Parts: sequence; C-alpha cells; structure tokens
Amino acid sequence: MRPEETIFARRSPRTAALAPFGFVRDGDGYVYREPFFDGAFCAEVRVGRDGALTASAIDTETGEAYLPVWQETNLGGYAAAVREAYETVLRRVAAACFTADPFFGAQANRLAHRVREEFGEEPDFPFSASPGAGVFRCPRSRKWYGLVMRVPRGRLTGETAPVGERPTEILNLHAEAAAHAAARRQPGIYAAYHMKHASWLSILLDDTVPDEVIWTLLTESRAWAAAAGGRAPVRGEDWIIPANPAYYDIDADIAATGGIYWKQSRGMRLGDTVYIYVGAPVSSVRYRCVIEAENILEPGAADGGETPRVMRLRCVREYPQGMIGLARLRALGVQAVRGARRTGEAFSRAMREL
Repeated sequence: MRPEETIFARRSPRTAALAPFGFVRDGDGYVYREPFFDGAFCAEVRVGRDGALTASAIDTETGEAYLPVWQETNLGGYAAAVREAYETVLRRVAAACFTADPFFGAQANRLAHRVREEFGEEPDFPFSASPGAGVFRCPRSRKWYGLVMRVPRGRLTGETAPVGERPTEILNLHAEAAAHAAARRQPGIYAAYHMKHASWLSILLDDTVPDEVIWTLLTESRAWAAAAGGRAPVRGEDWIIPANPAYYDIDADIAATGGIYWKQSRGMRLGDTVYIYVGAPVSSVRYRCVIEAENILEPGAADGGETPRVMRLRCVREYPQGMIGLARLRALGVQAVRGARRTGEAFSRAMREL
C-alpha cells in the first residue's frame, strides 16, 4: 500500500484543525505543502470537500510526483530514505489534523459516531484474526446488535468480483420476520453473510442504503438485544449528579482519561446515562456520561472487603459552561442537585434534543 493509504487509514480530517496547521483553501477543499529532504521534494496533501484525502511526494526539480515512494519493495537506498522522510511528514499531518475512526469507510464511521452520540456506546473488536471487525453490544445484555466487517462484495451479491477489488464494509444486524422481508426488497440489503439468514441482515456500507434507513434497522436491532432475547426492552435510566469544583477538578480528569470514577450510587446500573452538574461558580451541567462499569474497585485501591465500590463513567458529550444553568434546569423540572437523583422526562427529552 502507498504510505498515505496506510498512515491515514481509518482517519477523518478535523476541518477546524486544517488552517491552523498550514492547510490553505484550494477550490472546494484544502491543500498543504511542505518541503522535505533538504528541499529536493515537497509533500503535498489534499483534503477534498467530502473528506477524501490524496497525497504525493513532488520532485521539486521536475514538478512531478516521485513514484518510487509508492513502491513497496526493492527500494534503493536513496528512494528508501526519501520515502521515510515523506512518511514522517504524513504522520505529523495525521496526528495534528485527523481523528482516528473505528472503521475504514465513511458510512460505517458516520453510524459509529451516531451510536456514540445517541447511546454512548463504542464498538469493540474481539476478533484477533479480523482486527477491523467491530461489534456493537447492548451494555446490559451484552448481546450484539450490530457487526461491521469487511467482505468481498460478491459474497452478498453473487457477482464475480473484478481482479484486485478491495473488500466492502457491511453491517450485520438482527431483524424480526416482517422487517427482514421488507428490508431485503431494498437494493444493498441481503440475507446475512455468515449469520442466521432468517433473523439477520447484511447491509452494504457504501452509501447504497441511506443512513436513515440503516439507523431505523439498527435501533430496532438494539431494542431486540436490550430485550435479552424476547423480554420487554430495558431502557437505561437518566440521572444527574453534583460535582463540587472546590474539592475535585473534574475537568482535568475527563480531559485526561475521557471519563471518571465515581462512588457507586444505589439504583445506577450499567448503561445508564449520568449528567454531571458542576457547582458554583460554574453552576451548570457540563457533561453527559454513560456508566460503562459498575460496582468495581477504583484502580489502586486495596480490596479489604469494606472498600467502597465505584462505577466508571465515560464522557460522551461536553456542554459549554452556562448552556444548562440553574434557570434552565428549574424550567425542566430539576429544582436542585444536592445528590444523585433521577431526571424527569422533560429534562431527558430536552437534553437528547439539544
């Protein structure tokens, strides 16, 4: 593979970071140029309007792309040194201006970001032989409700793949009989690859199927997983807890680790949503978290039998200071935050619509 294909694989550009780094507008996209190898070459990185990336090493004397850097084997000493210097530039660009994505394709990553925003859930990658295959699980039942994997397109369509065609990302999800039959009438949706055909679907993640259609099927699959195989779906509860900035720098902990450990509160369970209200002088809701572990020992604590148990809260959304202050809280039915308490429906609905 070309160096840029490897270095920028599973990464999306952060548009706000491009100009400060040195990218300049070029038509509908951005371009960045940096001389390297004592000025004999120039790395050129282009980011299109849709986030697509192209890059090349330009020979400054000829103005043409230096093709040996795209050669994987049999590189001479000079070409190998140029390629190494070129890769150093690309890695710096990737680290400063791009965000790591869980999957390879744009549609798969859009769905993963929406799952994170809506449910506070991340895919896990349990298959050592297929490190790009990610599983979405219901946090309570631990059942899968989605599996993203890469397979040759012909495995679903029955077509003979062109020589050199790369695998396509697909999403496997559960569907009840009626939804299963209706969904398969749509282009891009098939009987499941490598799973039970009667109750699972495979969906091409190449934009053949619109995001909203996939999202509807995915949320239904998640409801099935939450039901733990047939019982009434379990909906995670919403809570609000207070944090006193005079005693605890919660901002620093969340910034450093993406979450915090908090004392275990009665009634709070895996998968519940927890809003954190930071007291005066902040006096507003600052974070939305999801409980990703409960009744555990805080790292470094000795288990003496009486050691208090904690839960791990993973931050999934940060709110600007003052956006959800006391006045707005009271308007939504939360009169005070003096301890862990369940939120009302008005508050929960308003926060999810925010």
